[in-house]
Amino acid sequence: MGQSGGDYWATGFNDRYEDARAALQFLTEQSSIQPKKVFVLGHSEGALLATRLAGGGADIAGIILLAGPAQSGEAVLKWQGREITKGLKGPSGWLIRTFHIDVTKSQQKKLDRIKATKKDWYRQLFVKVNAKWLREFMAYDQPQTSHVLKCPCWPSPARRTSKSTRPTLRAWKGL
Repeated sequence: MGQSGGDYWATGFNDRYEDARAALQFLTEQSSIQPKKVFVLGHSEGALLATRLAGGGADIAGIILLAGPAQSGEAVLKWQGREITKGLKGPSGWLIRTFHIDVTKSQQKKLDRIKATKKDWYRQLFVKVNAKWLREFMAYDQPQTSHVLKCPCWPSPARRTSKSTRPTLRAWKGL
C-alpha cells in the first residue's frame, strides 16, 4: 500500500482496482481479521471494483453493490449521456432541441477519440479529461466478471435513478 504517486491524470480504472486489491489484501492479512467474514461494499465505480475483486478470486464472504451497473463501462456512459440529455433545461436544452443536435452521435465521436488516444489525459475543447481511466472503464465488462463470482452478491440500485432500477435488477438477476 502507498505505492501510488497519486497522479490523478495517470491513474486508470485498472490502477484503482489494484489499489482496492492491495487494500483488501492488507486488511485480510491482519491477525484480528477473518477473511472469510469480510464483505466488500462498493458504490457506483466502487461496485464495479467490488465485483472485479470477487470475480478475480478474492477470498471474501460476499459483495454488496450500491448503484452498481450491470453492463459495460461504455454502456454506462452512453446511458448516462441519454439520461442527462432528457433532463436538460435552460440554454443547453434549448440549443439541443432547436438545432436538433444528436447528442448520442456527438458523445460517440468523443468516446471514439478517447479510445484512439494512448495518452493518459486528453483535452476536449478546453476541458482536460482522464483518458486512461475512461478507456479502461469503457473496456471493463461487468456482466463478464459477474459470471465468475464465487461469493454471494447483493445488488442495490440507486433510488435517485429509479428509471434504471427495474432494468438494472433484471440485468443482475440474469447474470
